[in-house]
Amino acid sequence: MRKPLFFRLPAILALCFLLSQCQRHHPLPETVAGYFPHPAFLQEGIAQKYYFHYQRPDQSEIWTNINYLTYQINDQQELIITNYDADFTPNRLRRVVFDHGAMEVLEDVQYDGADTTRSAMLHPTMRNWLADTATLIKEKKAGELIIQSTEQQIQRKDTLIENRPGVIFYGQYEAIRYAAGDTTSFSNTFTETYLEGLGLYHQHFQSDRFQGTLELIAQMPMPEFRKQQQHGLERVAYIDPEHTLGYRPDFKLCTTTEAIIDYYNADPDIHYRGGKYALWKAIRPQLEPGKLENASGYLTFRFVINCEGETGRFTLEQADLDFQPTQFPEQTVVHLGEITAGLTDWQRGQLKGEPADAYAYLTYKLKDGELVELLP
Repeated sequence: MRKPLFFRLPAILALCFLLSQCQRHHPLPETVAGYFPHPAFLQEGIAQKYYFHYQRPDQSEIWTNINYLTYQINDQQELIITNYDADFTPNRLRRVVFDHGAMEVLEDVQYDGADTTRSAMLHPTMRNWLADTATLIKEKKAGELIIQSTEQQIQRKDTLIENRPGVIFYGQYEAIRYAAGDTTSFSNTFTETYLEGLGLYHQHFQSDRFQGTLELIAQMPMPEFRKQQQHGLERVAYIDPEHTLGYRPDFKLCTTTEAIIDYYNADPDIHYRGGKYALWKAIRPQLEPGKLENASGYLTFRFVINCEGETGRFTLEQADLDFQPTQFPEQTVVHLGEITAGLTDWQRGQLKGEPADAYAYLTYKLKDGELVELLP
């Protein structure tokens, strides 16, 4: 489990300077613009980091991965929305425009390794901020395979989350697959939440095969995101062993610093045994409310799990509920840090049957001195 890489304040302040300098017309109408990042951020480009939790109906365990999404306005004043896997590989690109409150898809491209597939838009309206309904129909062809999908918005509702105005869209999705005379179909229901200044904040899918939830955990300027795409020793997950919190000073790797993998690349991916239920069960009895000091925000401990399931090399990241950098009270940090370092039931790391060390993370979401969520 890794954790949020929150706004870098100098980079955001540099973008804020553009607010008074940028004279370009904002392509999002007023009824929609408030639910996306500020126009200056969209011109420069901004990246969103999400946890994606998914669960199959026959399993109690919830699995978590990381997804990214970027927003950027192109020279034609179209909004480019690109989705990325946890390793920063793009998997989808959509080019959209807005007609009053309607969000219309001009192009939808999906990437799968070296393969690129474009969908033909039969009806382009993906969402409508001014009406309850909208319909997106598209068709994708690959050789003899044809997939026609229909995404219907069936209700729009105003909301307020963490004191931010927002809009929730309710809808349903169906895909029909035609191949060699055989027809199969898949369907699910969904909800999507957009919040003021943030764009897509939360998404939930539900079908008879699985359920999945996407939740926003961090934002960053595009230059920072591009920097993190550059893999190598000091990639996004890298923890400098010379600058850690000091827990477990006798911690040892099974491999080398260069060989540490990300938790989702392990086989199976590394998590706390028994899942989130077991994690809550281990943490809750140790909490001392007085040491949480009415704190609110996201307190993230990043660390390494070795092939024996031992943890070490702890580092800390702190953000408020708006994903801005903050400082938690020292006794809150120490209290939750000691609890985290004391967790012992992590799955052992391995890759292709060989011992492995992996980067992981655990985030405590606090609100008014109460632990309300463990992430991922």
